[in-house]
Amino acid sequence: MTKLTLQILGPPQVAIDGEIVKINRRKAVALLAYLAVTRQSHNRDALATLFWPEATRNRARANLRQTLWELNNALGETWIETEDETLALHTGPDIWVDVHAFQAALVACQTHRHPVDQACADCVPLLTNVVNLHRDDFLTGFSLSDSPAFDEWQYLETENFRHKFADVLEKLGDYFIAAGDFEAAILYIRRWSALDPLNDMPHYRLLQLYAWTDQRAAA
Repeated sequence: MTKLTLQILGPPQVAIDGEIVKINRRKAVALLAYLAVTRQSHNRDALATLFWPEATRNRARANLRQTLWELNNALGETWIETEDETLALHTGPDIWVDVHAFQAALVACQTHRHPVDQACADCVPLLTNVVNLHRDDFLTGFSLSDSPAFDEWQYLETENFRHKFADVLEKLGDYFIAAGDFEAAILYIRRWSALDPLNDMPHYRLLQLYAWTDQRAAA
C-alpha cells in the first residue's frame, strides 16, 4: 500500500513511501497543508479566494485547477478527493500527517486520570513522541506574500502549536523533577525556555535545577 507522509511542524516536507517528493509551486504546498490541517471539505470558490484574493473569480478558479493538477502530478491522483465544487484531503491509514499525530497524542493524555496540567508515566512516551514530531514552528520559512488570509491562518496555527508544545515541555519537565531525574528535566525545561524566551517561569525552573545538580555556572 502506497503511503503519503506530510510533515509541516517545521519546513514542509512531503514523501511517498519514504521518498521525498518535490512540489515546485508554493501555492500547491500551501493548499496541501491547508487541507491536511483543516481536515474537512472546502468549497472551490472559497479556496480560490483564499489563495488568489486579487484575481477575478474565473482566473482564481483556473489557478486552483492548475495547482490541483500540479499536486496530482507530483503525488498521484488518489490523495485529493474532488467533488463538483469541493476539495478535501483523503483520510485513511495510507496517509500520515505530523500535526494529526501531535494532536492525537495530546488527546490520548487527556483520557488519563490526572489533572490536565500534569503528566503521568503513561503520558511520558506520548509526550516524548510529540517532542520528536515538533521539528520547528508550523511551516517554518514558508509564507504567501500575495495571500494575507493564508498568512494570517498560518500565524494563528503557529501560535496554537507553539502554545501546545510549550505545555508539553513544561509537563515533561515537571514530571522528571517529581521523579528526581533532574538531568532529563533540564533538557525539556531548557527547550521550553528557548521556545518562549520572554516567559520567566522556565528560566527560574532552570536556575533551580542547576542549583540542585551543582551546575551553577550554567545559570
